[in-house]
Amino acid sequence: ISKAMENGFHFFDWTHRTVDGDEIPSTVLLSKISDGGKEYLQAVVRDVSKQKELEKKLEKRNRISYYI
Repeated sequence: ISKAMENGFHFFDWTHRTVDGDEIPSTVLLSKISDGGKEYLQAVVRDVSKQKELEKKLEKRNRISYYI
């Protein structure tokens, strides 16, 4: 939060826990917003679980084709 407030934004990877207790890989973008002398922090959390799955499959495929 302090990095976002100092720099205007902060982007990072995060593991989000749902209400059900499931863990979901995600990315977070925190953005500082100023309005009428007040400062707010907006958070955008993006589920990247499918992207991570595809990255693992691609990495596995690349390892297999390297040895063939």
